[in-house]
Amino acid sequence: MGCQRSIIVHNMKIMETYTYPAHVNKYLALALKYPELNPGFKLYNILMMEFLKQNFNIKAVPTVEEAMAQQCWACKKIYEDPKDLKTCDCKVGKYCERKCQFQEWKVHKLLHQELRITQDVLLEIAKEEEAEEEEKLRVKSALQNRPGGKRDINRRL
Repeated sequence: MGCQRSIIVHNMKIMETYTYPAHVNKYLALALKYPELNPGFKLYNILMMEFLKQNFNIKAVPTVEEAMAQQCWACKKIYEDPKDLKTCDCKVGKYCERKCQFQEWKVHKLLHQELRITQDVLLEIAKEEEAEEEEKLRVKSALQNRPGGKRDINRRL
């Protein structure tokens, strides 16, 4: 129950922080880079890009990821070459200098927490699925090893 509560509190912080207009694209850039956070964002983005290309005769639609890769996430200064910016550990956040990264950290660390929580949940799901599969194999083996088991189990499965 404590884990669920902490996830809810985290989600509320994400909503409070990243619905602020200056931060929306930061969350989108991360969600598009890591679709496991919310696959709906990635799917919607793909569909919208196709819609814009087909219905408005647009050859190349600028992406949120490209735009955010060329600017410092703190001071918003735009750089022609994204290599001039330092990349954060998440491989998405970009900063022109340490001062900007430090200034932005209170906001940006929520994205790192978002990645960690998602990875933890996915790992937990994988462990549960593995345990479930092992239990199925254990039950199947137990049924096969009892008298008349192989014939009975094949009939049931």
